[in-house]
Amino acid sequence: MLRFNKCKHYCSVSSKIRHTQGRYCGWEHDVEMTSPNIKVNTFFKEKKKTPFIDAQSKFFIIVESILGLNRTPLLFSKKRNLVVAISFGYCFLFKAALVYGTYRKKELFVPQFLCFIEYGFCCLFSLITWKRMERYYSGLNMFDNEIGCRPHLVAASMRNLCCMLVFSISVGVFYFLTDQFELSIDMNIMVMPMSLIHCLELFYYGQLLSLLIPRLGLINYYVESALSSGESVARPKLDEFGLFKEKHCKNREMSKLMDMYYIAIKAYDFLIDAIKWQLVVILITTFGVTLNFCYHVSLSIIRNENPFMDIMSDMGIIAVEMIPLFSPCLFGDRVHNEVRRLRELIASRLYENKLDKLGRSAARALLALTEARDLSFSLLRMLQIDISLPFKFIGLLVTYLIILLQFDKVIHSSQS
Repeated sequence: MLRFNKCKHYCSVSSKIRHTQGRYCGWEHDVEMTSPNIKVNTFFKEKKKTPFIDAQSKFFIIVESILGLNRTPLLFSKKRNLVVAISFGYCFLFKAALVYGTYRKKELFVPQFLCFIEYGFCCLFSLITWKRMERYYSGLNMFDNEIGCRPHLVAASMRNLCCMLVFSISVGVFYFLTDQFELSIDMNIMVMPMSLIHCLELFYYGQLLSLLIPRLGLINYYVESALSSGESVARPKLDEFGLFKEKHCKNREMSKLMDMYYIAIKAYDFLIDAIKWQLVVILITTFGVTLNFCYHVSLSIIRNENPFMDIMSDMGIIAVEMIPLFSPCLFGDRVHNEVRRLRELIASRLYENKLDKLGRSAARALLALTEARDLSFSLLRMLQIDISLPFKFIGLLVTYLIILLQFDKVIHSSQS
């Protein structure tokens, strides 16, 4: 029944729609409809001004803010304009200090220039898109409120955080040793904060995608437990979820599950809008920096010019640029696998033919929605963010590296 009420935050569509003329009262007449009984959330109001943010995300936000990339307005509910102004000023001063330190050494090579572009773009867009990031966390909160529980400890997120810490420490040690022994003139110690931001941003994107995995897993659990063989379905790990609100609704109903998946889609859209352009710039600059050092390493090996330690330092910089790329791709692939699993479970429920008429309509609508929106995205409709992206990236690097080496051979043969 379509209700217009100041106290309600949703409307539900049924076989009859009662239309009320006037503002909230008046004449009523029934109109026959054939739409399934599906609740569609149209408005959600948080009790708090700031959405709930998990501890791992807060850690990423705080560490990145120290290095000049600020999303600190997400953590404050009051005086946000002042926080944004302070964050912008801090980012500008931090970047100016890095530029000045590099200029004093009079060493500005192509890799450094690309790192400056990536760092500046990410710092600027992190302040521009923090509202979209807040809507993403609000969408996750809406999902948790509707489903009745909230993941408070996700094993995948903890592994991602541990990998980030180990890798960041390794990057710091690597740059310190490289600067002390002057192993690489292309990347000095002033570039270390930008490399750390590169690492933190990619691991943070993986963290954001990992938040969707347990929530989609809950939807799959409710669908699978409603099957005739659902008694043998393993329950989700209790230590990964915190029950914070009792719900008197049936989470196994198809209409309810469609609401949950629709909320996940909206949250996912806000996330993609918040990070897609940063990912594009990161991939472009990573390709340029990695190709530059691969070219230098290849020439050093062919001509036998540079010592072994210089080659190893260049290989270390290639690893710094490439390894963090696996984090968002891995978690993006896992999100897509959860949706694929959901599609299979819905098809199994339809095959059992134990749903009522409204349940079958909702199940068919949810199946069509999972096919249309499988929670996968591509950058500029070219680069699919999944586990295959790093390997395609490596293949493209090898192709361009061969082309550059052939040009170098042609140039040296003509000069000789």
